[in-house]
Amino acid sequence: MELSDAALRTVRAALLEYRSATRVNGRKRAWFAIADDMHRGFLEDDETSEADPRKALAEALRRFAAATQTPAPERLDALSRFLIHLKFLYAADIEATVQEPILVRALQDYFGLDGEAGETGPPLSATFAGRRKVGTRTELSLLTIGEEQAGTFAVTENLYSLPIAPTSTKRDALTRILSRIGGSERRYSGWLVRTRGQHCLFARDEVSRETTIDIILIYQTDVPGRAPADITLVKSRDFGFAPAGYAKEKMKVLTSNHDPEEGRIARIKDNIWHYTKEQDGDGA
Repeated sequence: MELSDAALRTVRAALLEYRSATRVNGRKRAWFAIADDMHRGFLEDDETSEADPRKALAEALRRFAAATQTPAPERLDALSRFLIHLKFLYAADIEATVQEPILVRALQDYFGLDGEAGETGPPLSATFAGRRKVGTRTELSLLTIGEEQAGTFAVTENLYSLPIAPTSTKRDALTRILSRIGGSERRYSGWLVRTRGQHCLFARDEVSRETTIDIILIYQTDVPGRAPADITLVKSRDFGFAPAGYAKEKMKVLTSNHDPEEGRIARIKDNIWHYTKEQDGDGA
């Protein structure tokens, strides 16, 4: 399996997360121990070699984690299957990039690309975490933006609805909450289009087919040439009326006892998302 640069970064992040999540006495799991785990059902020994293949694999994993070398295809495939088996990675995360939908290309043609108007924004490739309270629940959103390709970015969002506020955004910590206390996870995928300094995101839940159009309102960069430290956006799915048969409440109708303007502003404030960039190796 040939993986794109974005997929390689996803596998690397999952490997780092697995190593961190399986600490022993506060120490990260040794690379040799991980290589040993992989050999149990995910790799075949090279019978023509007298050397221990786990040592070479351990070094290959260490270099891959440090982003200094990419493992051979058979090792990379075994690593992907290993991480998918342990639920630190999803098969969809490493599938070949889907061709941009016609809508995205049409928007580019209509509004023009950034290249026509000069440099208009920093790189955005990173994972961002945002959270908010909705009644007694906590909603946690992990938004992953891929590398820019001619003004567009592939985007995925994992949205968790949890009965308690999570103390970590790591996948294993969130899985424990879901399995022990309950909650839900939804996954959206789509595209972010950057044109003339504006950023619009189109995404869809592949299960419920719910769609959303998001607008990045503000972003703040601490270091030139790097992804923003935080971004603020508004999601269309937080507004509008729920379709027939769809239980999730989206918009409240204001009564005559409310100041209409005050109610509108409060509703908008309640539904603005603030995200901060995750550190390398953190998040989903």
